[in-house]
Amino acid sequence: MQINKLFPDEIILKTKYFTVAQDWEVPISGFFIISPNRTVKSLMEFSTEEQAEFFSLIFQFRLAMKEVLGIENVAIFQSEKTIGNFHLWLFPYHDWMNKFDVGVGGIEIMPIINYAKANLVNDETIKEVKESVEKIKNWSKIQI
Repeated sequence: MQINKLFPDEIILKTKYFTVAQDWEVPISGFFIISPNRTVKSLMEFSTEEQAEFFSLIFQFRLAMKEVLGIENVAIFQSEKTIGNFHLWLFPYHDWMNKFDVGVGGIEIMPIINYAKANLVNDETIKEVKESVEKIKNWSKIQI
């Protein structure tokens, strides 16, 4: 199984302006990416309609992460220095990530991602990720 293609079909929602999907490369349940359907480098390029939909999607999916998946804490990342198209990460904190705590509420994200890629590519984790995607897909059909 190639690590860069663990979840290529796990698109949760596609709207006029954005796609929300499970991160394709990282076996972490609830690690969602919101990306525009057109190529942009910065949210500064969003139209007024895209701005409104983008914020709404962030809010709705963060709410779903809590209500549907029981994820209490989430880090939200966006970098305009990223190679490729603009995207935003909704990165969940799971209990197993506590060992990566760097103090004052901080957690190093890349060591967690690298750990997941190296240690969590197994049938149990993949099943868990796919189940969380299905729960969120079902939720989005009702809520969005």
